[in-house]
Amino acid sequence: MWAVGCTFGGWLFNITTLFRGNNNQSQLDSIVKLRGSYALLKYMVRNNVKAPQKMNIPPVEQQDFTSLINENNSETVNDEALDLLGKMLCMDKDERITPKHALEHEYFWPVRAIQDSWRGK
Repeated sequence: MWAVGCTFGGWLFNITTLFRGNNNQSQLDSIVKLRGSYALLKYMVRNNVKAPQKMNIPPVEQQDFTSLINENNSETVNDEALDLLGKMLCMDKDERITPKHALEHEYFWPVRAIQDSWRGK
């Protein structure tokens, strides 16, 4: 779901790569810059994950996805999309939305309404 969220976020905000990085540290920096360090550190402690000594995780507050909205993507962004994206990009895999629940998310309700009308429901 994380990978789907990265792809969905790229499409949603009309950017090539949501979390751009040239190496492990820059990739992590990109993720932490948007999602914040608290959720990552909480996940690491809960699952006894130790960061490599060379890896630096600076204290960063989570940004709101609305900070990525601009005139190039405002047509594709809505509250339901942002909610779904946040659930896809949850740092803790145990708290991340499942594929089944993602498809049931209200973001997809208009699609289901069209399908239901085709089926005569």
